Amino acid sequence: MVPYGSNIDPAPTTEQAFAARNRDRCKLLYIGGVWARKRGDIAVQIIETLVERGIDAHLDVIGRCPVDHPRVHRWGFLDKSDPSQREQYTKLWSEAHFFVLPTMAECFGMVFAEAAAWGVPVISCMTGGVPEAVEHGITGRLLPIHADPHEYADEILRLWNDEDAYRAMQNAARARYETVLNWNAWGDTVESLIRERLG
Repeated sequence: MVPYGSNIDPAPTTEQAFAARNRDRCKLLYIGGVWARKRGDIAVQIIETLVERGIDAHLDVIGRCPVDHPRVHRWGFLDKSDPSQREQYTKLWSEAHFFVLPTMAECFGMVFAEAAAWGVPVISCMTGGVPEAVEHGITGRLLPIHADPHEYADEILRLWNDEDAYRAMQNAARARYETVLNWNAWGDTVESLIRERLG
């Protein structure tokens, strides 16, 4: 298994990835086209749980979102080939504190490589290919498939309230992008494997 790179060209610089994010509000980003399988409803419930616990939390959704909620901003599908939509896509990543995807089933998930490029910790599920993209406890937190919104909120709050742990996870995510989750690394690994097999 050779990890994919991110679907961002050009990728953010290290300075862009680590630019200070406003901590007046905890911003979660969700990206997905299949709301039910990626369990967008849980993402909304995570926001509600954080608010109940006294955190000013907000969810940005790129993709399909059938929910109208005061704490959720629905952006629809953003076309990165369109300059204005690409700018909005970049802005949402640059402002996000966490990438949340409580998916029920997933292959590798290229979007996890994008999160790493932006140094954004991932909160997701221990399912499918997700553990190949996200290192549990290092670049994000992976919960059991049947975890409820309160458990997701617990993980977010632990990191939100511990800036050193949060920063360490940001650094690890970006480092994993630079060493593994990019297309140059993919190409080098694939070439090496082909040469090895050909002898």
